[in-house]
Amino acid sequence: MATDRVSLGPFWTASNVLSLLRAVLALPVGVLLWYDIRPGLTFTLMMLAVLTDWLDGYLARMYRLQTGWGKALDPLADKFAAIVVLVVLTVQGRLPIWFIGLMLGRDVILVAGAFVIRFTQGFVPVSRIFGKIATVCIALLVIAEVLHLNDAWVETLLYTSALFLILSFIQYAVRFTRLMRPNRPDTDAQST
Repeated sequence: MATDRVSLGPFWTASNVLSLLRAVLALPVGVLLWYDIRPGLTFTLMMLAVLTDWLDGYLARMYRLQTGWGKALDPLADKFAAIVVLVVLTVQGRLPIWFIGLMLGRDVILVAGAFVIRFTQGFVPVSRIFGKIATVCIALLVIAEVLHLNDAWVETLLYTSALFLILSFIQYAVRFTRLMRPNRPDTDAQST
């Protein structure tokens, strides 16, 4: 068990600034959604947020700007943006309350597990494939709602998102259990 503090690396990198920008963009998107106005502007801001998500990962890998801060900040920015938008859509009755409950419950448990791994194992766990697919499905669900697509599209994306949220939770739970076992092989470690 690691008891020494492990450096998270520099905070103010281009990748981390883009993650922060993505979190900030959630606020005007939430306001535009709340009043259900300017769907074109809402969609444009959402696409800008998606671009920052892709660009921060690209810059981090291409220019070796990956830091412990970035590994934590990127998914937190994604989660914050998703929560703002999904809460607005749920309050408006455009999405069922069970969906945001599923997402929030999963995310609270995953963030808590990530903190446990960070402080006991000394690294920040990275996203897995089902979590990434869930994020894409949720983004498509929100876009379908913003653009007022027909109910069949929205319902399909809603249940697909829920399925991948559940699958990603199972994937993370298995990984967490494996990482917390004493004398585990260190194949998953992404040191900071």
